[in-house]
Amino acid sequence: MNQAKRNLGLLVVFLLFLQLATKGTCLTSAECTTNGGTASGTCASGFGVCCVLTIQTCGSTTSLNNTYWQNSGFSSAYTTAGQCSLFVSRASSNVDQLRLEFLTFNLAQPDSATLSTTGQCITDSFTVSGSANIVPAICGINTNQHIYVNIGPGTSTVTLSIITSGTSTSRYWNIRVIQIPQNTDYTAPDNCLQWFTEASGSLVSFNYQYSSSPVVQHLAYQDYTMCIRTNQGFCGVKYALCTPTATYPYGISTVAAGTVATGTLMDSSCAYDWLQIPCVTDQANSVVTSVGATVGCASKLCGILGFTVITDATTATTSLYSYRRPFEVRFYTDSKEFLVTAAEAENYGFCLTYTQQPCLSSVTNVLSLFSIVRFPNTVCTASNSYNGTCLTSVECTTNGGTASGTCASGFGVCCVLTIQTCGSTTSLNNTYWQNKGFSSAYTTAGQCSLFVSRASSDVDQLRLEFLTFNVAQPDSATLSTTGQCITDSFTVSGSANIVPAICGINTNQHIYVNIGPGTSTVTLSIITSGTSTSRFWNIRVIQIPENTDYTAPDNCLQWFTEAAGTLVSFNYQYSSSPVIQHLAYQDYTMCIRTNQGFCGVKYALCTPTATYPYGISTVAAGTVATGTLMDSSCAYDWLQIPCVTDQANSVVTSVGATVGCASKLCGILGFTVITDATTATTSLYSYRRPFEVRFYTDSKEFLVTAAAAENYGFCLTYSQQPCLSTVTNG
Repeated sequence: MNQAKRNLGLLVVFLLFLQLATKGTCLTSAECTTNGGTASGTCASGFGVCCVLTIQTCGSTTSLNNTYWQNSGFSSAYTTAGQCSLFVSRASSNVDQLRLEFLTFNLAQPDSATLSTTGQCITDSFTVSGSANIVPAICGINTNQHIYVNIGPGTSTVTLSIITSGTSTSRYWNIRVIQIPQNTDYTAPDNCLQWFTEASGSLVSFNYQYSSSPVVQHLAYQDYTMCIRTNQGFCGVKYALCTPTATYPYGISTVAAGTVATGTLMDSSCAYDWLQIPCVTDQANSVVTSVGATVGCASKLCGILGFTVITDATTATTSLYSYRRPFEVRFYTDSKEFLVTAAEAENYGFCLTYTQQPCLSSVTNVLSLFSIVRFPNTVCTASNSYNGTCLTSVECTTNGGTASGTCASGFGVCCVLTIQTCGSTTSLNNTYWQNKGFSSAYTTAGQCSLFVSRASSDVDQLRLEFLTFNVAQPDSATLSTTGQCITDSFTVSGSANIVPAICGINTNQHIYVNIGPGTSTVTLSIITSGTSTSRFWNIRVIQIPENTDYTAPDNCLQWFTEAAGTLVSFNYQYSSSPVIQHLAYQDYTMCIRTNQGFCGVKYALCTPTATYPYGISTVAAGTVATGTLMDSSCAYDWLQIPCVTDQANSVVTSVGATVGCASKLCGILGFTVITDATTATTSLYSYRRPFEVRFYTDSKEFLVTAAAAENYGFCLTYSQQPCLSTVTNG
């Protein structure tokens, strides 16, 4: 596995939530500065900064995801006349959409003084050029609205412009520009100017405002589609007028210029402006196949006050239903919205709530067979706090899992797979392998195995998290096998790396298992002897694709990604009267990811020190070592840390007590002070990268009395140390 590629993976752009709900992009500090952004917090475990780019200068260019385009001096008013533009280029080659979120949008209202231009954005307008879809010009108040802009294959730049006339109008805008890669969960269909992914929400026309005395509000020259993503298990949509109904939630002009329509109309009566909803009806769960009042559904709606009851076309209702997929609402207006008095105005637009309706047998057969929803199988949190995988309900059942909550905006279920049967097979990420009857004890003798195959072809590691792990202790009765896992053992076969057998208590430990290119199955086994021992295990099996932020280097059995943490030997236990605890036949490496800005690691004994945080056997079987030793004195078991010293920020280049650093550590009670090799300290430092600690033990951990036992393992805290001029060149 290429470490350089892995490090590059740390720079993958992702969203971060900051104070005041501002979102940034995770970049290196240099990249943030180059893009003109401001660092606000850290990300990627300290490797990156959360970079926020706010642009208030007209004519600026950006290629940064989550750019905030604001009027000059925001949040003060903008009164300048002219054109203010932002030029947006792709952040990466796979970006094919922009989502523009109008956090604040307040420009001049559309014209209401001239018959031929009523409803048009004459004084001010917001326009988009260079897009692959048609984006209508808008004006007025559009705070909390959004639009999607498609970027064509041959397009390098999309231009956003606000064109203003006159200096007496106070304008405000703060537009978040989000770059969306193709084929993601948030990519909108090509024909959708607006894209709603939740099971319920609101559809509001541009420049719609609640008012007890409406004026001209909906805009001329509008022709766009609002799309609602079909959530799993839903077959229709209920559309209802926003409340309170007294404040004119629905009014779409229906007649020729200069006249006023009354009532509520549909289909052929809607000749000028309309909402178009496929086969909309006032009957819930109704199956209709053609359009018209006599057959029960309409296509176009217009008028004032409310919806027509489609079945008789005479009275108004506040709710309608559609069972045609995809769920879409088209809004069309012509070139002018005519002159009427405020009291008679009917073109104030619309505010509708939508609620997706569950599938019933009466409607499922009229739905399109091609309405297939796809979403990524990401990690989700189940209702029992376990981590699951986001799947369809059918996929979850097929994999033997249990649905526990929903995900993917209702399209998927959070699928948790818990296996308690020996000999089972899984290819599902986040499988929980437990002993039979967990959380009761397991006392059966024999071999219990789980066979794990890849969830996808790009998986090249497993991370095994021992949420609960308590099997028999290693042998302590026979000289030749002391420390070996004789009664019980956990083993891994089929891995590309060497995973030592372990036993005892290892709750909250973890290991990484590499899967080789030619490997189809990795076998996890717990082998037990005797029926008098109570055993418990609950192991989470995580599948990790190659080159992710969590992929461990190939040589690392354990991988720690935080700037500070704890390293603990297998079967280590705090005890005031230690017994044989660390295991025989151990040879593995614990790796610490180098966080940005750090050049070394401080290793310290866990506290309280009275409970034996460090004891690694040093001498031949049957004898007891005293003191703390290093390097050549550590002939049997040791911790190996490259050029470790007791001097913070020390630059040393060779190994040995006389030159200031050691390689191997062993003994009891504490560390040797490397500079004189006579007294013990509780903290040591290493400034060699990569940050790694190797633990080696031989075949036996010898017989000693409990009072004199020294092979109880280790518990060390680590803290990465910031780079200083004295160490960066060492």
